[in-house]
Amino acid sequence: MARRKILVVRIPPSARGELEKFLERLEESVYADTVVARVSGDYVRLYMYGSSTAIERSVRNVRRILREYSVPRRGRLKYYSLRGLSRAAGTAIPGDVLEAILKTRGHKAELSDDRIGTDAPENTVYAAAQLVGDAIRETERLHATRTCKKLVVAAKALVPHLTYKDIIERAIENGVAAEDNEGKCHVIGDWREALKMLYKQYAGSGVEYGFEGD
Repeated sequence: MARRKILVVRIPPSARGELEKFLERLEESVYADTVVARVSGDYVRLYMYGSSTAIERSVRNVRRILREYSVPRRGRLKYYSLRGLSRAAGTAIPGDVLEAILKTRGHKAELSDDRIGTDAPENTVYAAAQLVGDAIRETERLHATRTCKKLVVAAKALVPHLTYKDIIERAIENGVAAEDNEGKCHVIGDWREALKMLYKQYAGSGVEYGFEGD
């Protein structure tokens, strides 16, 4: 026998910048025969019609999605869409670069499809994304391989007052990067490991970083 259930969901603050995606995920999680979503202010009303089993499963899925958007408890990852972070940064943000930056700063971070999960505070995540965006714009004409650009962008996001020339010089001095005969920079080894090494050196020199909220 079909049941009717109305589920009132408060829109999490972290979902408001990507409301369309949030609603899409809610609707996809519902297994009822029919679902109607209506937004009113900071709330969404889900009108579900279907079997008891389908509705109970749908409610569990909706709660799971809400937990992903909620403020993380200790050790729990909160997920952010790369599309939303890119919109805030004003340019497409490479997920692996943002992941490497957050990990280098001591946070947990993992990529999952078009999202990144992390235990970093929300303002830190958005600050990091904006710094990555700034670094990408600043290094648009950098003559370098793709991995070298990732290293430079990540390092510049971590230490914004450095120029990309400073970063490349330090990387070459430490043997983790080199330039070919045409002056094109390339990374020797894994760019993520090179980033960790450079970060340790910057951290030991007393420089100030561009992040807030850690």
